[in-house]
Amino acid sequence: AIALMAQKKASQVDGFIAKPDKNIHFVLLYGPDQGLVSERSEKLSNSLGFGNNDPMSILRFEAEDIASQTGKLSDEAFSISMFGNNKLIKITGNTRKNIVPALKPVLDEPPPDCWIIFEGGDLKRDSALRKLIEKSDSAIALPCYQDGAAALEQLINEEITAYGLSLDYETRDYLRSFLGEDRRASRNELQKLALYAHGQNTITREQIDALLGNVSAVAASDIIDAASLGQTDFLNTRLDQFLQSGGSADMLVRATLKHFQTLHQFRAAMDVKNTSPANLISSARPPVHFSRRDSMIKMLNTWTLRKLGLALKRLDTAFYETRAKPALARSISATTLLAIALQAKSR
Repeated sequence: AIALMAQKKASQVDGFIAKPDKNIHFVLLYGPDQGLVSERSEKLSNSLGFGNNDPMSILRFEAEDIASQTGKLSDEAFSISMFGNNKLIKITGNTRKNIVPALKPVLDEPPPDCWIIFEGGDLKRDSALRKLIEKSDSAIALPCYQDGAAALEQLINEEITAYGLSLDYETRDYLRSFLGEDRRASRNELQKLALYAHGQNTITREQIDALLGNVSAVAASDIIDAASLGQTDFLNTRLDQFLQSGGSADMLVRATLKHFQTLHQFRAAMDVKNTSPANLISSARPPVHFSRRDSMIKMLNTWTLRKLGLALKRLDTAFYETRAKPALARSISATTLLAIALQAKSR
């Protein structure tokens, strides 16, 4: 019974968010889609009766601080509110310290008038935090995975068709190719698109290109492609321009990580089906943008599964470090992408 209480399938998460069991005082939201984690955290706060910007009822802490000061969370959770009302504690961020000792007191003896939401990262199945929550009968773990086709359809309906705008099948399919990596970013892009097309009846491919194909995204795409293809001189030039213009180093590494995850999936499918990169790319859903098909084919011819696995480990570490050490983020991103490019050139 405990195992059923302590975790939910991805398809059951929204139902729990809408009508949470208020006997569960600790909720872990985790997964690769941080925008979805954040959005669900806000919805859960509202469902529990807390406004998301209520400074009198909501306390916010970084995971690093909670892990460093073992008694901090339990002290706050069990303290009596100045105004006698219920409290909500939100924990965000990542830490490589052992946070389990700080959480055990509030799990072993849940505070009666305090709820805790932990906005976790992309936790692996064997992580100590997930194991702790999934074995507890006073907590629950809710996975937040990147939106699939059905979820993206719902998101498009919420933000586009709900405002009286329509899309034909091909345009809708094309729009989905710009979405999905991060729920909050996807929703923001759709809201901008709906506002851009206000007063018209349909969304066109040209409108999508004009609004969502922005310069920073193109610049990031150029950098990622250069690293993937081993074009070191072009990479150095574009990367310097990107960072000097205020581009986000950690988000660039994150975008590169997502790109290599896609390459890994394509390469695995290519090997299993014993098919050519061109055939695989032409049948991909959502479709690969026509401007990137030739580059993707070259990448799949360049990268083996083993090399992709090594690159993914490097990028995963770099993404954590750019978040944990923001002052060094530019240096870390540049070093990592250059190493990726050199790996692409090696045979």
